[in-house]
Amino acid sequence: MPMQNHIQGVMGIDPCVLIDDDGQSYLYWSGGGMFASKLQDNMLELASQPKRLEGMPTGGGLMEGPFAFKHNGKYYLTFPWVREKNGTEALVYCMSDNPLGPFEYKGVIMEEHASGCWTNHHSIVEYRNQWYLFYHNAVLTIDGIKGAIGRRSVCVDKLFYHEDGTMQYVEPTK
Repeated sequence: MPMQNHIQGVMGIDPCVLIDDDGQSYLYWSGGGMFASKLQDNMLELASQPKRLEGMPTGGGLMEGPFAFKHNGKYYLTFPWVREKNGTEALVYCMSDNPLGPFEYKGVIMEEHASGCWTNHHSIVEYRNQWYLFYHNAVLTIDGIKGAIGRRSVCVDKLFYHEDGTMQYVEPTK
């Protein structure tokens, strides 16, 4: 049954849920910054006050579309970020020892799309001991349909980590 109202206390867009090893769930969202909160067991109500996350990059513009996950005991918060005025979104990330931060900005996973596709929303999944970055661009619609830059083409590339847990840069494929 669909919810009649949004989750009280959440004012923003692009929610993401992380379920930690102990079963505690956390909700992340964007809107004037990055925010997070514990969720109650019913996953329909916040269990703590929303927290503005510390350690986000400074400068630039819009940050949206957070995706949070855990790998080897570290918490990763990945998100599209407009680094330059009038720019498009690069995919960047922060790391923490705690799901509610503070986070430390680590860098770029994927540069802005050469295709000019404005958004760079994504998810990261481990499958059979290999990590994958799912994202979208507009390469196929630009090549195939004149003026269709708003259409999105689904992409996936392998994702790798350095020894210290930082993420390796992902070169987008076509």
